Amino acid sequence: MKSPPAPNSLLREFWRGLTTPDVGVLKMAAVIFLILLGALSVAAVNFRKQVEAGKVDWRVITNDFCRSSMIAVNGAARETDPSAMNLIFVGPSALRCWLPPPEEVDALASSAAGSAVRLRVMSGNRQGYAITSALIDRFGADFDGWFVIGVGRQAIGRELTMEDLEYRRRQPRILCFDSEVLRSNSAYLGYPMERATGWELWDNRAFHYQTKLGLDLPFKKKKSYHPYMPATSVSSSAGTESIRPLDASSLERHLTVLEQMMRKVREQGRARVALVETPWIDTFTPAMQTPEWQRDEAAYQQTMREWSRRNDVPWITLPASFEMSASDFFDPRHVGSVRPRERFLEAVVRELVPP
Repeated sequence: MKSPPAPNSLLREFWRGLTTPDVGVLKMAAVIFLILLGALSVAAVNFRKQVEAGKVDWRVITNDFCRSSMIAVNGAARETDPSAMNLIFVGPSALRCWLPPPEEVDALASSAAGSAVRLRVMSGNRQGYAITSALIDRFGADFDGWFVIGVGRQAIGRELTMEDLEYRRRQPRILCFDSEVLRSNSAYLGYPMERATGWELWDNRAFHYQTKLGLDLPFKKKKSYHPYMPATSVSSSAGTESIRPLDASSLERHLTVLEQMMRKVREQGRARVALVETPWIDTFTPAMQTPEWQRDEAAYQQTMREWSRRNDVPWITLPASFEMSASDFFDPRHVGSVRPRERFLEAVVRELVPP
């Protein structure tokens, strides 16, 4: 009589059964995987078409880049108001955090202007100016109002870090449209770019992941969108580490892109372009303003004044009476206090909207 196999022999046989490939099973798994991939690809294309048709409300999306991308696709025809002055703010997240929440901005701006004003904001974390130019290009310029582009010495006048460049490399994934403007300006500014494959599900994977291909939209409720943190104490060391010296070549390249963008807007429609300063914490922290900082700041401001005058583009800076301190920030680049945001918006509106 044959003795039963030892326990360790049973385990070996079990493991061999699990790990030995079966050709038929592998083929079936591959077929199922390809069917699933094909279904997701079709869903991605269909969702993008829904976005292009204006059937998806960007207000239920919480990711900044997805919101901006969808606003840009909707364009001036859907997102502007012919009976109001339209202000389209575009730029990095420092600009977004200088503005009140979206549900408040129209009323605050209209109150400051004494007439109807509509605002839209296309802004994301570390948003590069290649993305900014692509959003403006897709939005279109046939409307009465302004593109208000957030700038600053630390945004356009410093050498980019490896972390900055990695953000720039990944950002095209979050758009839901293709852009030659994005590619050409990325190349000019020295941003790394992923090679496009032509497969939408992959090329725009971050957009489709963040929006879940629209599959969860029927179950979503509108929520207040507050991408802000409250003001807190920012250490002087953290602030100093984030501030970099002026890089004249970076500033020149960014101003060239902004000039091309401005000329294209003027050629295409009625909209105009303005630049607005979005200062970081160093502007309001005397201890950080070393002689080198003061020299760089003076050179930056002189360059911006000359560029503004040469191109007839408003460059809006905060008035000398604008009182703030480091305690109004929640990190070195983002404002956390409510009242400065309201005063910033009022200052911009009074510069651009005729009384």
